[in-house]
Amino acid sequence: MFWNIAIAVILAALAALVSGLAGQLAATKRWHKWLFWGSGVVMVSLIGIQTYRNEMAQSRLQDQLDTIQKQTAQPPKIEVKIPPQPQPLVQRPRAMMALSRDTSNDGLVILRDPRFPQNGWAVNVSCKNIGTVVTAKKVSCASSGNRISAHNGFPDNKTLQEHWDEFSKWLSKENPQGVDLEPGKNVWGSGFLNMTDVDPDLNTGAKVIWVGGAILYSDAAGTHKKEFCMWAQPPFDPPNTAWHFCAIGHNKEVY
Repeated sequence: MFWNIAIAVILAALAALVSGLAGQLAATKRWHKWLFWGSGVVMVSLIGIQTYRNEMAQSRLQDQLDTIQKQTAQPPKIEVKIPPQPQPLVQRPRAMMALSRDTSNDGLVILRDPRFPQNGWAVNVSCKNIGTVVTAKKVSCASSGNRISAHNGFPDNKTLQEHWDEFSKWLSKENPQGVDLEPGKNVWGSGFLNMTDVDPDLNTGAKVIWVGGAILYSDAAGTHKKEFCMWAQPPFDPPNTAWHFCAIGHNKEVY
């Protein structure tokens, strides 16, 4: 690049010198001579600058060509990231709680304790660990029993829902104490019916016995809640009671 600029400047200087000498000889006034020589100097300077700019442009172009050749000489590296395989979910051992289901009335028994006749009739609810391996922790068999109005032996959904809502409010305020249950063991919950003598409406179908409740417990998989809602078919005939599930539901595991 240096020699190219030097040669261009020398050629321009020679041309300016020749032009200046010619002007020196031809000029008749002094300022004409200065004009010839000044124009020569400007011409030499401009040719030098232009030559330098051309050389720099050529150099930048060559650098770009070299870069393109290097990039095309090697294919681009493409990295493919394989996402990690999801780990299989570990199934934590679960306890299995339910109404006892070891009697004809599925863990619900209408009875009267002869030792305490003043307490009248009650509904006993049996909650059992029906599993074979895992111990259920802090088991609470919370329940509520009552006599509710019916029509020809069938309670309507509105009445069922009202009593279920009352039980839910009670359960949300209370903190039932629980016990640990090994497989095969059960715990009882009782609900008194406020009835010392048999209510004749339970035989005519004007009323039925209703039971609502929840089994609360925990295990390695977390805390759990199972609901049950049932009513007894008339006539009043303990212990041979036929139980029906409530039409409003609430017979399932909630969590």
